[in-house]
Amino acid sequence: MTSEFEDHRPAFFAISASYFFLFLYYSFFARFSVLIYTGYGLNAREIGTMGLLGILASIPASSFWGVVADRTGHRKLVLACCVGMAATFQTLLCLTSRIQNHTGRFMYCCLMMVLYTMARGNDYGQLKGIAMRTLERFDRQTAFGGLRLWGAVSWGIAHPALGYLLDVEHGHLQLLFVGNAIGAMLAVLSFSVLLRSKWTDEGPRATATAEPETASTQSTVSEVPKASVMEVVKIVCSRPDMITWLLCAATQAMGMQHVSQFLFLYMQERFHSSDILMGFSVTITVLFEIPIFALGEKLLPKLGPTLLIAIAMGSFVVRVLGYTLVPSARWMLFLEPLHGVTYSCFTLATVHYLNEHVPMHMISTAQGFMSSVTAAGSALGAVLGGWVMDMPNGGLILFRADSVIMTTVLVLFLFSQLKCCKKRDTQPLLTPGQGTSLCES
Repeated sequence: MTSEFEDHRPAFFAISASYFFLFLYYSFFARFSVLIYTGYGLNAREIGTMGLLGILASIPASSFWGVVADRTGHRKLVLACCVGMAATFQTLLCLTSRIQNHTGRFMYCCLMMVLYTMARGNDYGQLKGIAMRTLERFDRQTAFGGLRLWGAVSWGIAHPALGYLLDVEHGHLQLLFVGNAIGAMLAVLSFSVLLRSKWTDEGPRATATAEPETASTQSTVSEVPKASVMEVVKIVCSRPDMITWLLCAATQAMGMQHVSQFLFLYMQERFHSSDILMGFSVTITVLFEIPIFALGEKLLPKLGPTLLIAIAMGSFVVRVLGYTLVPSARWMLFLEPLHGVTYSCFTLATVHYLNEHVPMHMISTAQGFMSSVTAAGSALGAVLGGWVMDMPNGGLILFRADSVIMTTVLVLFLFSQLKCCKKRDTQPLLTPGQGTSLCES
């Protein structure tokens, strides 16, 4: 624990800046990547297959990089390397246009996608682990939302700007590659320069070096268990209510994969939407993410993670079902605030739930495991989404199926929570020094 006189503001600024630049980097290839692939002549099924291969590669990679970060203690270095390598492979994707054969283009894009996801691992999860370690140091664990909201800010600013450049100014898709590389460099610089090792690299090695005074201290340090994915699995899968929580995370990831990979394509095919309208739709989602993240310290103790997850999934159901009912793309803008509610509520509940159940020396490993779970859901979403989108009225079928599946999983989740509450006495999520549960007392 830090000294009571140490100022938390530099640490909070560093984490906020890291989120800002990481999500700025994400913005250039997130929802606009489908335009790059269709520009190379790939169809929805091929794009879905690429997404599947990349996500399958990320399942072991996410856990691997989390274990590396925890066991070495060099968390910010591992994070910077992952982002740098991933951006390199994304940049190499621009060479696809030089390949004349369609099959060759598809195979090359698949290769770059796999290498990108293997290199990236769980960069977002690693930064969450660093943030939670820093917050624990200053005893401000519930302040995560106030730091994470800066990622939403850059995400919301970048998308309408990109839509304007691509649509109104007739910008070339190559500017996405340039912006992506610049965003990655800014993110790596923020990790390397702004984050301090005393906030992030507090693994067993660092502790042993910093406290050599007594033999008892050394023996205690040496007995600290190593980070292990299997240990995280034992903790997270120890109760039925936690297992259904994992099912929610995987299902939510599947639905988010459909939205992130195919929503813009759906808007183009059904409504002939403009790029600037698509970009502006992302800004609207962010306008509702920011206040929820900012109020995270108050919302989480009052509502609890079960209710937050239910709100998140219920909002997603209404939103994707609404996509199939609106008469034009402009009406879809009225549904986009629900994405902000879904994402912010689910992120707050999951981050704090994981933080309360997993020892801090394994937090990056735990985030890596969660990334693997969500990657499995995203993999299923990629392959099913690509297959369904190629069908007549594929977008309508896809989003209506999402609403049915998400509703079913939500019912299972709530039933398990109710059963859990009947079987055991529960404690509030954020009561210091006590066990916690998804059930509220």
